[in-house]
Amino acid sequence: MRRAVELNPSLPVARSLLGQFLGIAGRTEEGLRELDYAILLSPRDPQLWSFHAGKQIVYSNAGRYEESRAASERALEVDPIAAGATAHSNIAATSVHLGDLPRAREALAETLRVWPEISEETLRVLCASIPEEHVEKFLDALRIVAGWTPERESAASAVATRPGATTPS
Repeated sequence: MRRAVELNPSLPVARSLLGQFLGIAGRTEEGLRELDYAILLSPRDPQLWSFHAGKQIVYSNAGRYEESRAASERALEVDPIAAGATAHSNIAATSVHLGDLPRAREALAETLRVWPEISEETLRVLCASIPEEHVEKFLDALRIVAGWTPERESAASAVATRPGATTPS
């Protein structure tokens, strides 16, 4: 991706992908700069929603859940159809991390409305480039909001101990 940016520094999609890769590699601020530059280069880009979706991944991997949720909401504003399941599932997961289970339930319901056949297996494939520990945090959050299983009780308890958090019903 760096080579693509070197060859054409004005190519927004290359900057967006570079930003996502940098963020996934733990270089959060560098990744966010590339994503912001992609947005600046092409504010009417047909793929603009995906630049914001890239930011949601980078923020989430860095544990910056409020900003990740805001990036998902922005992706939905730009293109609610294309961003649909990706953004809604991220809003559900980040809302769990933030202790906002009512918002998480609402977002999960919307995820299932737009992608009724969603599965953990499919999500794992889509998240293949993301480090496993981040994928597990994401999936654990979705499991909490979807209804917990006994073998995952400790993670549910951990979320319930956050200030203002409630356990799922």
